[in-house]
Amino acid sequence: MSTDSTAFAWAVAALLTTTAAAQEAVEIKGTVVDADTEEAPREGVRVWYEEFGAVYEPVFADTENTGGFTFDLVGGMGKFGLLSVREPGYNSAVLGWPVPADTDIVFRLSKPIRIYGKLVNASGVPVSGAMLKWSMPHDDRLTSGTGIAEQDGTFSMLVPGKSDALRLAAWADLYAPTKIAAFSYDSDEAPPPTVLKTLENMRGDAKADDQYLQDWIDEILSSQEPATELAPR
Repeated sequence: MSTDSTAFAWAVAALLTTTAAAQEAVEIKGTVVDADTEEAPREGVRVWYEEFGAVYEPVFADTENTGGFTFDLVGGMGKFGLLSVREPGYNSAVLGWPVPADTDIVFRLSKPIRIYGKLVNASGVPVSGAMLKWSMPHDDRLTSGTGIAEQDGTFSMLVPGKSDALRLAAWADLYAPTKIAAFSYDSDEAPPPTVLKTLENMRGDAKADDQYLQDWIDEILSSQEPATELAPR
């Protein structure tokens, strides 16, 4: 066999080996259960897999009635990615792939909880239409969300669960972002209302009590003219 023929044969063999390796399936198995009951929420809960930094489309697998699911990833998928579950009535859950060897993949889906409170100005007048922001650690990452106060100044929002690390703040036109410490997890309880500070009170040397609020204050103050009067809403 000539040198050229030998080189060609080696190239073809290498290509076939690489192609076979790329097509080798990567199996991912796991279970989805309700965090409270440890049972499957239902059959057909959808689990997604998305490959990082690749042109692959996300793929999914539906759970069986036991909550089990299986992915057979081919075509080079399964190196580095993200598994996620988004089931109505539950908090979303995510997990990075790959996981350590001999790790049982179990998504324990928790249910969100609703918080309640009320916003007023310094005169005790309800502040309607205020924007609310919350953040808290959940599922090994920081999650956040927003809400809007009702006309009577009350608000209710869903958060992932009860947590001492929950951070909540609100702001509205002519009002600065203000930390909300008084809220309830029960609609029958009436926590003391939170008094929103005016933007004027947050100017000059005044600072928020944590960087989370201060960043929000700086953003708003840089985009608004100083308030000349307080107009209750």
